[in-house]
Order: sequence, then structure tokens, then C-alpha cells
Amino acid sequence: MKPRVRHNSLDVFYQVLRKRGIGPGGHCAQDDEISRQFAGHYAVLVLDSSGFTCLTQDHGIIHFLSLIVDMRDQVVPIFQAHKALELWFEPDNIFGVFPLASDAVKAAIKAQKRMAELNDERIPPNRLEVCIGIGSGQLLYIPPRHIFGQEMNFACKLGEEVAGPRDILLTTAAYDEIKDNVTGLQTESCSINISNIRIDYHFIKPSASLRWLA
Repeated sequence: MKPRVRHNSLDVFYQVLRKRGIGPGGHCAQDDEISRQFAGHYAVLVLDSSGFTCLTQDHGIIHFLSLIVDMRDQVVPIFQAHKALELWFEPDNIFGVFPLASDAVKAAIKAQKRMAELNDERIPPNRLEVCIGIGSGQLLYIPPRHIFGQEMNFACKLGEEVAGPRDILLTTAAYDEIKDNVTGLQTESCSINISNIRIDYHFIKPSASLRWLA
């Protein structure tokens, strides 16, 4: 699905929200308008770097930023080749919007493979590991760089707080999208409580899942 991009999309979104007012219900006309204009099924990928504090403390912020730029140069073409609708950067994060969970998962596996190959070749100060969380479902997407919904929240939690170096974590919704076609994809079911909210997710071992890309 291609996003409906307008130069004033965010302004329109905020105008409808102001017209709606606050409160959990009773504003169906505006809710329907927002859903009609901005709701759709998307997959979201949240990539975070690992080791910021140690790398910066030992080698300085400029060295760390050089690793971030190099990491972006490595993985962005991979994400673009797997149908990313939009990518954007915030500090050491990459956020990506994809049409389907399978697109995001394949991009994540290839990105982790590429980073692992580089890191295995490099001396420790020049290594940068990354963590990835993926969600998928009905979301509000207001290009550029704005996407809202539970699956976006869960993907951020998984990518930024739960995943470790070289991990790829999928929300249950994202996994359910691909579960009928997971031959060769090794996963493990897990759950965690964050801020009194239980998040069920699936852990992927990318090094053991390359056959799934075929």
C-alpha cells in the first residue's frame, strides 16, 4: 500500500484532532475522518544501536557518530530494496515503514547479517551492534515521519528496551502475519512486562534464518 502523501498532511491531522476535542469517545465523525484519511495496514521497524555509553566514554562522541553514519550507509540500501515506504533517523535509531511484516522481517535479517559480517571483520572499537523490533497492523500514518498506534509503540519497546545486540524481535501481530510461511525461520516465543503492560513477542535468530529469505 502506498501512503497518501500530501504536503500538509500533518496540519490536516492536527486540525481534525482539535475539532474532535479530548475524550475517549463520542466524536465518531472526526474519528471516521482520521481513519479514512490516515489509517492503513503497515509494518514498522525500529532499529537501535547498542553500546552507546561504552563507545562514547572510551572513544568519544565523534567516533560513535562516525559508526552511526557508516551503519546507516550499510543498512539503508537493504531497507530500500525491501520496499521501505519511508525511513528516518533519530539519534542512533532508524525508523522504517513497510507495506508488510514479511518485507520488514526480510530487511531486518539481511541488515543484521550485513552488520554481523562487518563487525566480525573489524577491531572492537570499530564495531557497532544493532537491535531491531518489528510491529505490524492497523496504524495511523501521516507522512513524513509520523506513525501512531499500538504496534508502533510495541516495536519501539522491543527495539529500544528489550532486544540485545544482533536480535530481531517481532510483536505477536507481526509474527502472525508471517507464521504461515516460516519454513527455515527459527523463532522463540517470549513475553515481558513493561510499565505494567505485557508484550508477547517472538525472537528470531537471524544467523539461522537465512533460508527463509529464498
